[in-house]
Amino acid sequence: MSLDDKLDHIAKEPRYWTRMGVVWLPILALAVAGMTGFTYQLASSGAGTLAYVALGSFLFGAVAWLGGVLVQTTSIKRAAELRAASGRTPDWLEAGWNLGWWSELTFVAAANASFIAYGAAMLDTGFPASWMGWAAIILGVVALLMVGFVREAFPQLGVIVPIVLGIALLLH
Repeated sequence: MSLDDKLDHIAKEPRYWTRMGVVWLPILALAVAGMTGFTYQLASSGAGTLAYVALGSFLFGAVAWLGGVLVQTTSIKRAAELRAASGRTPDWLEAGWNLGWWSELTFVAAANASFIAYGAAMLDTGFPASWMGWAAIILGVVALLMVGFVREAFPQLGVIVPIVLGIALLLH
């Protein structure tokens, strides 16, 4: 599907497109809140600086992605409106579209690097369990390899590890 076809589709359902962009706000907020709480517990268990570096990496990626998603959603919605009115695709659209992709890639790389760091901290402290440390490291490495080999960013992977960690903490 070409970018022009996508714009025509978006112009027919602008509210749906806006909701798709906005849906990531609470998801990222919950992931950041969960990772912040986990970092505090991990640091209290002796992980120290490594836990805070992991959180910093996750926060950097989340802010980059959020900014990119907001710019991309706004630019695509506006471009779809302009295309519907004039039949022409704005010249600046490709930059907005690409910004969203690069910000998504930044989130995937930063979040999964943070999961590797969290995994190392969990292995170092044994909190909450060593298997969780290995799971975080393996998921982080696999996600980074997927980006390298497939050349596609999968941001959903960046919220799987916080969910798994949250379940582990509830069971702990």
